[in-house]
Amino acid sequence: MESTRLLVMADTHLGASPDGFCQQPRRPDLLEPLVEHLRRWMSRHPMDAVLHGGDMTDHGSEDEIASAVGLFGSLPAPVYLALGNHDLAGRDSFAAWQAQAGSWFAGSAEAFGLVFGHAGVFVLNHDWHDCQVPFHWDTRLSQRPVILDSQRQQLDVFLTQTPLPVLLMTHAPLHPVPAAQTGLDEDIHRPCGGFVSEMAALARRHPNLVLALSGHNHVNTIFRHNGLVSISTASFIEPSFDVRVITVNDATISVETISFVDDLGTACRFDAARAWTVGSDSDRRHTLSVS
Repeated sequence: MESTRLLVMADTHLGASPDGFCQQPRRPDLLEPLVEHLRRWMSRHPMDAVLHGGDMTDHGSEDEIASAVGLFGSLPAPVYLALGNHDLAGRDSFAAWQAQAGSWFAGSAEAFGLVFGHAGVFVLNHDWHDCQVPFHWDTRLSQRPVILDSQRQQLDVFLTQTPLPVLLMTHAPLHPVPAAQTGLDEDIHRPCGGFVSEMAALARRHPNLVLALSGHNHVNTIFRHNGLVSISTASFIEPSFDVRVITVNDATISVETISFVDDLGTACRFDAARAWTVGSDSDRRHTLSVS
């Protein structure tokens, strides 16, 4: 059966130090060999596109962006990016991304839709707070996703005009990391309520919006709510060095998770107390009907 195959990755943090936010001990020093292993894997397993869920870089500097274009641009499939907060850490980061990686945004760095053989994909580069400098993450302010009216209209039109199942990609997740997964007393990394309710209302109006993809929390989760399946993907530079593969055909959308930890040949520390970050089997694979 013919299908569309999409590779999803997130939170590569090019230019990062070993310190900083992580769920497992992060290894930014392994990013280049990891991408090389991914490149070889993709030569055996062709993909229609690579969807990067954001925080491709750690500081959003011009040098980091140039390095990212060279590194990820070497993958044997078109790359599309949902900018993360770290990607927008500089006041000029948004302009630099447009100048150096314009093809990754299909001509519109704020939001854009793509149509493949069996699925539509809408990439929404939300802002992070009400700031005087649009599309700039001010580290002094809260991480609150902000959607522009023009983006709302563009997404609504795309969903109306696309007769295929649609996957939405943002950096910010639409769901928490649930207590049932972590074993903690309550959910963690709770999303902004207004952002979630707006996307849920959109899914109710447009039943073809079936899957929401994100990064940001560095955890593999699959969350089912309001008729929408919401998936976050763990950081590619933290063990078990995972990507997702989404396969869409006329009947189903399937999600599987591929680990590159065994390809590295390098000892990597793993925090067993936080093994929930890689997800259980039900967080690593899922199939939903689209018929």
